[in-house]
Amino acid sequence: MKPHISLAAAIFLVLTAGAATVYGQAFTATLVGTVADTGAGILPGATVSITNIGTGQQWNATTDGQGHYNVPLLPPGTYRVSAELQGFKRSVREPITLQVNQQQRADFTLDLGQMSEEVVVTAELPMVQTNTATVGTVVTARETTELPLNGRNFLQLNLLVPGTLPATKGTTLQTQGGAINVHGMRESSNFFWLDGIDNTTQAIGQLIVNPPTYSVEEFRVMSPTYSAEFGRTAGAQINVITRSGANTMHGDAYEFFRNSALDAKNVFDPPGPIPLFRRNQYGFDTGGRVVRDRTFFFAGYEGLRSRQAGTFTAKVPLPQMLNGDFSSLSTPVVDPLTGQPFTRNIIPAARLDPIGRGLAANADRASVRVGDADDAGDERQDSWIEREARAFPQPLLSCGRSPASAQATTARASRWAPTLRFTRCSALSTVLVSHCRRSPTCS
Repeated sequence: MKPHISLAAAIFLVLTAGAATVYGQAFTATLVGTVADTGAGILPGATVSITNIGTGQQWNATTDGQGHYNVPLLPPGTYRVSAELQGFKRSVREPITLQVNQQQRADFTLDLGQMSEEVVVTAELPMVQTNTATVGTVVTARETTELPLNGRNFLQLNLLVPGTLPATKGTTLQTQGGAINVHGMRESSNFFWLDGIDNTTQAIGQLIVNPPTYSVEEFRVMSPTYSAEFGRTAGAQINVITRSGANTMHGDAYEFFRNSALDAKNVFDPPGPIPLFRRNQYGFDTGGRVVRDRTFFFAGYEGLRSRQAGTFTAKVPLPQMLNGDFSSLSTPVVDPLTGQPFTRNIIPAARLDPIGRGLAANADRASVRVGDADDAGDERQDSWIEREARAFPQPLLSCGRSPASAQATTARASRWAPTLRFTRCSALSTVLVSHCRRSPTCS
């Protein structure tokens, strides 16, 4: 019995050890480059320091024998990058903006001099990514917060991406939260990621959790030449990251409303006042620091309340027809029992079904009023636990009736990672499930 236990334990240790080196899908960025002198000679052993301007977090790397450096898993944001080596002036480049799933190159040329001397370069880096064949377009926080959106759905911003078209009216996905067609592929062929976690239903390829627009930091739409780490579908990969806190506090409060008092009258509306229409979409968000340069938070909420009356055109029976009098019709009304027309197209009162008469009596009182109520919220915490170990983001997606398949990934212990709680539920039923995973060295 003991050998079997030892074998099982060995397999478990191998699996858990392997899991510690598995990366989540690329919702972070990578900075690569070469450090050389003014004569184009490579400089191995140079120190490259990368500092997030918003949070103060820092990464260090050393160039290899070819003068190259490669720093992966950097949270999207604005950075200050410096390179230094004994006998050369320190070179600084800022600001460098890194976006979701971006591989940005930043090369340095060091001049001879003292390390106490500093050369600062503020020129923008080329946006062409020469280190990857992936083709994609990033929609930044400026677009998500400043562009007007009817309905406040971030999927509408996908139409800013070349080769993207709105879904066909009336399709399954178009009626259940929205969908897009990218480069001619079906709307169900897209795959959605939220902070590196699978956010797509396996049945119809629908977005599971649709975060409030103000909670979206940016997202990248990649198609069709994305790397093998994505795959799964033939359509676009839509990689969304949520906003995070920083050392400075920031927040928003907003409301978007539509009111029938401000509308023109529909040509098909009946005489009288304009049919009721009230739509209020409101929310707030805030983010900041808990401990400077170490722990940050972000939280947001968005609510929707909509009440709308509709005007419809339909054929309805005349009042006398409700009592069986169809004499105004030229077409004969035939008795189903005898096969002969009723006299003067009038059905005898004794032949009318009581249930049918009851339904007919209330037919002209029917009215249509459509209402909607929805609440969405998100909470995110980023913690720098120690210099070489930080927690990784593990959003657990859940909503009252929506099937949420959250696919957890284990991250390397030497990388960063926030905790994220997400919920999107109806006003009547709210289910919030939180999840937190810590790196092995952080326990």
